[in-house]
Amino acid sequence: MNTVILKWNPGFSSYSMVHFLHSLVLANYEDMEDYNWSVWDYERIRRGDRFYWLKLGYGQVGIVGAGTITSDPYEGQDWSGKGRRTFYVDFKPHILLNP
Repeated sequence: MNTVILKWNPGFSSYSMVHFLHSLVLANYEDMEDYNWSVWDYERIRRGDRFYWLKLGYGQVGIVGAGTITSDPYEGQDWSGKGRRTFYVDFKPHILLNP
């Protein structure tokens, strides 16, 4: 099992701080749906790996979540609209923390 750091900067991410705070307020980890996240090192990540979610950018920074990667990497449409080759993993938080 590997440990993966998922980096998030809400200043340019398709996942907004408002969405994160909404998830935080409604957090029921047993029933929470999987998230998906784009990853660059997709060849090193596998289902079952542990992750820490790191908020970067403006405002408070630090670890905002931890949990388990729930899928192997898969190719999908580039979230940024730049047409890049993009891979994603699904993940399930075990905890979310307000930055």
